[in-house]
Amino acid sequence: MALVLKDRVKEQTTTTGTGTITLGGTVSGFESFASVGDGNTTYYAIVNPSADEWEVGLGTYTAAGTLLSRDTILESSNSDAAVNFSAGTKDVFVTYPSDKAVYADAAGEVSVTRATSATFATSATEAATALFATSATNATTAVSATNATSATFATSATRATSATFATSATEAATAIFATSATNATTAVSATNATSATFATSATRATSATFATSATEAATAIFATSATNATTAVSATNATSATFATSATNATNAVNLAGGTVSATTGTFSTSLKVGGTSPDKQFEITQSARAAITTLTDAASISIDFDTAQNFSVTLAGNRTLESPSNIDPGQTGSIFVIQDTTGGRTLSFGSVWKFAGGTAPTLSTGTSATDRIDYVVQTSVAIHAVASLNVT
Repeated sequence: MALVLKDRVKEQTTTTGTGTITLGGTVSGFESFASVGDGNTTYYAIVNPSADEWEVGLGTYTAAGTLLSRDTILESSNSDAAVNFSAGTKDVFVTYPSDKAVYADAAGEVSVTRATSATFATSATEAATALFATSATNATTAVSATNATSATFATSATRATSATFATSATEAATAIFATSATNATTAVSATNATSATFATSATRATSATFATSATEAATAIFATSATNATTAVSATNATSATFATSATNATNAVNLAGGTVSATTGTFSTSLKVGGTSPDKQFEITQSARAAITTLTDAASISIDFDTAQNFSVTLAGNRTLESPSNIDPGQTGSIFVIQDTTGGRTLSFGSVWKFAGGTAPTLSTGTSATDRIDYVVQTSVAIHAVASLNVT
């Protein structure tokens, strides 16, 4: 018995319940499960398009009777347990589950949980992919390696390229948290640390985040006491500075008209104009402004935090309740876009703080992919005035 994956394998079944599936025939344009081979295992998915029922798992194909057993359930609509499928025609097809996939991360590196050529290999001379290989002379991904390429947790490595947590590395090219490194990219206490994260006392920490006392931290965020720190705090020449306190020349900073700024709280004592001087109102913006739309997590009870955004969006995959938000502050305004999924017919009820005209919540549109918009104004911590615009197309 072997694990076999095949492309474009799809059949249908009318089997109900939680047991073995009887395959009922190939879908036009696809192959049958016979291509997997009698007695072999494969990753499968079963979907009931007429109900909220789906399952992904590992099963065994048996030619006699054209059967597919459901040996291991990986994920499902039944809290990752076997689904008790209802009547109707279901699609059954070969898939490649995400939690079984091997892929490169954003840095182009592949993480493998089982390492070939000795896991925990001690004193190996050439353990090519050994994990946690202690005192290895030439060990890729090794501890205490002399020449360890891409070493993870490589301590005191002389040339540990891409080493993570490489301590005292002479040339750790992309070491993270490499202490006392002479030339360590993304390092702590590095002399020439490019793109260093948490690089303390770096002489030239370019793009350093939280770089303290950096002489030339070009794009350091919150770099304290930096001489030439772009986007910095207490910077002498801070270009495009965010929260730049006591900055001498802060380019692209907020323009004040007769007001003063509090270095501690960032408040303004008089009126303020962004993009010019002499504001017409207490606060004026000469160009456009926007509030981002934050996607809410769909669930039976949809939670919402007013401290995270003003505008929100949610796609309903079932009958739901929009709970009373947390962090309600009078005066906040915004909109919530409520979208039906491709099935439609979903209902939405509201928590006690939501107040509609006449005391009656609206009945939302139920068409597939229909969009309604709820505009709101917070009156008090227990009353949010809301109005619905239905079926906006």
